[in-house]
Amino acid sequence: MLVTLETYDLQANKFVTLMAADCAFGYRTSRFKSADKGRFFITGITIRLEHGMAQPPYYRDIQAYIEQNKVTDITLASLRDIVSHIREKKLPDPRIIPNTGSFFQNPIISKEAYQTIVENHPQIEKAPMGWSQPPRWFLDNEQVKLSAGWLVEQAGFKAYEDKETGMATWPYQNLVLTNKGAHSTADLLKFKQKIIDAVQAKFGVALVQEPELIGA
Repeated sequence: MLVTLETYDLQANKFVTLMAADCAFGYRTSRFKSADKGRFFITGITIRLEHGMAQPPYYRDIQAYIEQNKVTDITLASLRDIVSHIREKKLPDPRIIPNTGSFFQNPIISKEAYQTIVENHPQIEKAPMGWSQPPRWFLDNEQVKLSAGWLVEQAGFKAYEDKETGMATWPYQNLVLTNKGAHSTADLLKFKQKIIDAVQAKFGVALVQEPELIGA
């Protein structure tokens, strides 16, 4: 559990400690991405760890690994090794393959908008191979979270190499954009926009990038 953040406040020109409750955290959002975007540099965090074993149901990829590899001895150490294995496969080593990490957020839309997608793309209600559920999650506030990776794949960008920009999507995770021969940030941004436009045209959903651009 996050307890505090040590930050440098560019507005007050001093170091400030913020409590977690003061950060307006939500699903991949916070005051640092909204009201106070660009105001703080986060220089450190304090977290509180809890003793005890993580309990199922586990995250989808972890559960799939356990089932596929018939893992019966579930310990903290084995879960750590499983997570490390999954991350190493999904995210290429940037020292070897230049990449952006996970580039797009999972979009959240209204139930009405989701029903329109279901009518036009009923496959979204089916679990893809290797998945334990369809690529959407119903939220408590009458909204639906969609898998951005699934949207990108359905728009035609699975393991895709773009010769115009020199960019590509990582074969093991569609949300990771890799540099196969790009020469500038402009190439990345052009490839990003191709994906956004394709998903928008097919599903009517606007993808939002996660990485911050500084000086671009």
